[in-house]
Amino acid sequence: MARVYIKKNDWDEYEVRIVGQPDATYYTDDYHDALATKTHMQIHQQKPQPKTLELTFYTDPGHGWLKVRKADVDALGVRVSGYSYISPKGSYLYLEEDCDAPAFLRAAEGAGWTVIHEHSIHSNSDSFIRRYRRTV
Repeated sequence: MARVYIKKNDWDEYEVRIVGQPDATYYTDDYHDALATKTHMQIHQQKPQPKTLELTFYTDPGHGWLKVRKADVDALGVRVSGYSYISPKGSYLYLEEDCDAPAFLRAAEGAGWTVIHEHSIHSNSDSFIRRYRRTV
Protein backbone atom coordinates (compact mmCIF):
# COMPACT_ATOMS: atom_id res chain seq x y z
CA MET A 1 0.00 0.00 0.00
CA ALA A 2 1.25 3.46 -0.86
CA ARG A 3 2.39 5.55 2.10
CA VAL A 4 0.27 8.69 2.24
CA TYR A 5 0.42 11.29 4.97
CA ILE A 6 -1.70 14.22 6.09
CA LYS A 7 0.01 17.29 7.49
CA LYS A 8 -1.47 20.61 8.59
CA ASN A 9 0.52 23.53 7.22
CA ASP A 10 1.01 27.10 8.47
CA TRP A 11 -2.04 28.34 6.52
CA ASP A 12 -4.45 25.96 8.32
CA GLU A 13 -4.71 23.75 5.28
CA TYR A 14 -4.31 19.98 5.25
CA GLU A 15 -1.69 18.68 2.86
CA VAL A 16 -2.22 15.12 1.60
CA ARG A 17 0.83 13.66 -0.11
CA ILE A 18 2.07 10.32 -1.39
CA VAL A 19 5.55 9.68 0.04
CA GLY A 20 8.17 10.01 -2.68
CA GLN A 21 5.82 11.72 -5.15
CA PRO A 22 5.88 15.47 -4.50
CA ASP A 23 3.70 16.12 -7.56
CA ALA A 24 0.92 13.97 -6.00
CA THR A 25 -0.18 16.54 -3.42
CA TYR A 26 -3.67 17.72 -2.52
CA TYR A 27 -4.62 20.67 -0.28
CA THR A 28 -7.89 21.19 1.59
CA ASP A 29 -9.13 23.04 4.67
CA ASP A 30 -11.48 20.17 5.64
CA TYR A 31 -9.98 17.32 7.67
CA HIS A 32 -12.64 14.78 6.56
CA ASP A 33 -11.96 15.65 2.94
CA ALA A 34 -8.24 15.09 3.62
CA LEU A 35 -8.99 11.63 5.09
CA ALA A 36 -11.13 10.67 2.10
CA THR A 37 -8.42 11.87 -0.28
CA LYS A 38 -5.78 9.88 1.60
CA THR A 39 -7.85 6.70 1.25
CA HIS A 40 -8.45 7.39 -2.44
CA MET A 41 -4.71 7.91 -3.05
CA GLN A 42 -3.85 4.65 -1.27
CA ILE A 43 -6.39 2.65 -3.28
CA HIS A 44 -5.39 4.32 -6.55
CA GLN A 45 -1.73 3.43 -5.99
CA GLN A 46 -2.63 -0.26 -5.49
CA LYS A 47 -4.35 -0.74 -8.83
CA PRO A 48 -2.45 -3.00 -11.25
CA GLN A 49 -0.93 -1.17 -14.19
CA PRO A 50 -2.49 -1.95 -17.61
CA LYS A 51 -0.68 -4.64 -19.53
CA THR A 52 -1.11 -7.11 -22.37
CA LEU A 53 -1.40 -10.83 -21.66
CA GLU A 54 -0.78 -13.54 -24.25
CA LEU A 55 -2.50 -16.64 -22.90
CA THR A 56 -2.67 -20.32 -23.81
CA PHE A 57 -5.72 -22.51 -23.23
CA TYR A 58 -5.12 -26.23 -22.61
CA THR A 59 -7.81 -28.91 -23.00
CA ASP A 60 -8.16 -32.66 -22.69
CA PRO A 61 -11.29 -34.76 -23.30
CA GLY A 62 -12.69 -33.86 -19.88
CA HIS A 63 -11.75 -30.27 -19.08
CA GLY A 64 -9.82 -27.11 -19.95
CA TRP A 65 -7.43 -24.69 -18.23
CA LEU A 66 -6.11 -21.21 -18.92
CA LYS A 67 -2.37 -20.83 -18.19
CA VAL A 68 -1.62 -17.55 -16.40
CA ARG A 69 1.22 -16.16 -14.31
CA LYS A 70 0.61 -16.50 -10.58
CA ALA A 71 1.90 -12.94 -10.15
CA ASP A 72 -0.91 -11.68 -12.42
CA VAL A 73 -3.55 -13.55 -10.44
CA ASP A 74 -2.13 -12.09 -7.22
CA ALA A 75 -1.94 -8.56 -8.69
CA LEU A 76 -5.61 -8.70 -9.64
CA GLY A 77 -6.65 -10.22 -6.32
CA VAL A 78 -8.50 -13.13 -7.96
CA ARG A 79 -9.52 -15.94 -5.60
CA VAL A 80 -8.83 -19.35 -7.12
CA SER A 81 -10.80 -22.52 -6.35
CA GLY A 82 -9.40 -25.98 -5.66
CA TYR A 83 -10.18 -27.03 -9.25
CA SER A 84 -7.21 -25.18 -10.69
CA TYR A 85 -3.60 -26.36 -10.70
CA ILE A 86 -0.19 -24.82 -9.97
CA SER A 87 3.02 -25.49 -11.90
CA PRO A 88 5.83 -27.37 -10.12
CA LYS A 89 7.88 -24.18 -9.59
CA GLY A 90 4.79 -22.22 -8.55
CA SER A 91 5.09 -19.47 -11.14
CA TYR A 92 2.06 -20.44 -13.26
CA LEU A 93 -1.53 -21.34 -12.50
CA TYR A 94 -3.75 -23.39 -14.77
CA LEU A 95 -7.17 -21.89 -14.09
CA GLU A 96 -10.12 -24.22 -14.63
CA GLU A 97 -12.39 -23.15 -17.45
CA ASP A 98 -15.77 -22.89 -15.68
CA CYS A 99 -15.18 -20.44 -12.82
CA ASP A 100 -11.56 -19.47 -12.21
CA ALA A 101 -10.59 -18.58 -15.79
CA PRO A 102 -13.68 -16.39 -16.38
CA ALA A 103 -13.13 -14.65 -13.01
CA PHE A 104 -9.52 -13.91 -13.96
CA LEU A 105 -10.51 -12.61 -17.41
CA ARG A 106 -13.19 -10.32 -15.92
CA ALA A 107 -10.69 -8.95 -13.39
CA ALA A 108 -8.06 -8.39 -16.10
CA GLU A 109 -10.60 -6.59 -18.28
CA GLY A 110 -11.73 -4.50 -15.30
CA ALA A 111 -8.11 -3.48 -14.67
CA GLY A 112 -7.77 -2.34 -18.29
CA TRP A 113 -5.53 -5.21 -19.33
CA THR A 114 -5.59 -6.48 -22.91
CA VAL A 115 -5.95 -10.25 -23.23
CA ILE A 116 -4.77 -12.00 -26.36
CA HIS A 117 -5.76 -15.65 -26.76
CA GLU A 118 -2.56 -16.75 -28.44
CA HIS A 119 -3.41 -20.39 -29.02
CA SER A 120 -5.04 -23.56 -27.72
CA ILE A 121 -3.39 -26.91 -27.07
CA HIS A 122 -5.53 -30.05 -26.97
CA SER A 123 -4.54 -33.48 -25.69
CA ASN A 124 -6.50 -36.58 -26.70
CA SER A 125 -5.64 -38.18 -23.34
CA ASP A 126 -5.39 -36.76 -19.82
CA SER A 127 -3.46 -33.49 -19.86
CA PHE A 128 -0.11 -33.19 -18.10
CA ILE A 129 -1.80 -30.49 -15.99
CA ARG A 130 -3.73 -33.14 -14.07
CA ARG A 131 -0.41 -34.34 -12.59
CA TYR A 132 0.24 -30.94 -11.02
CA ARG A 133 -0.75 -29.99 -7.50
CA ARG A 134 -4.18 -28.40 -7.00
CA THR A 135 -4.21 -24.79 -5.87
CA VAL A 136 -6.11 -25.39 -2.63
